[in-house]
Amino acid sequence: MTEDGENNTTESSPENQPEGPPAETLPADSGMISLEDLDRFLEEDDPDFAMSLSEIVPEELGEDVEIDSLDLDEKSLDEDDEEEKEKKPGLLERYPKVQENLNKVTKPIKALPGKASSLALQAKNTGFDLVQLTWKFLKTDLPERIKHAFSQAKTFFAWVKGRIQYFWAKPRLEKTLYFSAAFFILGFVTLIAFNLEGRWLPGLFDDYVQSFGEVADRVEEFDESKWKKLDAAFPQPTFTVLLEKIVLNLQRSPGHRNPMGAFKFYVSVDSQETAVEVKDRETEILDYVQRALEELSYEEVNGAGGRTQIKSLVRAEINRVLNQGRVQDVFIETMITKP
Repeated sequence: MTEDGENNTTESSPENQPEGPPAETLPADSGMISLEDLDRFLEEDDPDFAMSLSEIVPEELGEDVEIDSLDLDEKSLDEDDEEEKEKKPGLLERYPKVQENLNKVTKPIKALPGKASSLALQAKNTGFDLVQLTWKFLKTDLPERIKHAFSQAKTFFAWVKGRIQYFWAKPRLEKTLYFSAAFFILGFVTLIAFNLEGRWLPGLFDDYVQSFGEVADRVEEFDESKWKKLDAAFPQPTFTVLLEKIVLNLQRSPGHRNPMGAFKFYVSVDSQETAVEVKDRETEILDYVQRALEELSYEEVNGAGGRTQIKSLVRAEINRVLNQGRVQDVFIETMITKP
């Protein structure tokens, strides 16, 4: 439309049209109208409205306006979805202990095929090596060893033959001496062997009786738990004898140069005869007791087990010198020590 109000319609030639992709043609029965048809309809029905629409477009853009479209790559979207899925922790990652226990069970199972193949390969190699070594031994080593054994045997027999020839080459007297010595040694060894067996000299090996059980008519056994001591089997009233006091020097020890001790004992004997003997031989018995106690030191006498040791020594010495009976117990009536 011009300023004079005249309508000028110009047909655009193909050269004046802007370059671009060809317009899409829609089928007639689709019920849709393309943009180009809509522009054409507006120009035919209402040219003024079409001109007003054209004035809205900025001049600097003109016909060279290009609209950038944002193409969404389906692959990039899929990759983003996979990354989001990977970021989400799985069930095993939430429970590390369960995963650790499963790994302990599954690792040996997964390793079974590898171990089986390794064992099979090892068995195969071992069998192959055995076959190879056996074949080598039968083919090479065995014949060589047989040949070596035969050569050694030949050498030995040759040496024996040479020694025999050397012996027979000796004078007759020397050969007679050799044979006589050999027969003498052989006969002597035979005689000793027969005598050891008791064939010719039975008196050398009499069968001594080692136990009466070998010659007894009957052997009986008794239960040791039912045994009784001889003194307890024939109980008698005990008698107590008071011995005279003895004074003696104890054994020297560091810190005790001249230790001394004075003792007086009661002895309990098993019978009246024993008591009479103890009283009659009191001087002799006290002398033995004194010699035994002089071996003790001051520390031993006054120690924790000193009294027990003294009573044991006195009882042992008196029982050693008694002719009959025995001392059953010893009591200390007096005990004085000086360091």
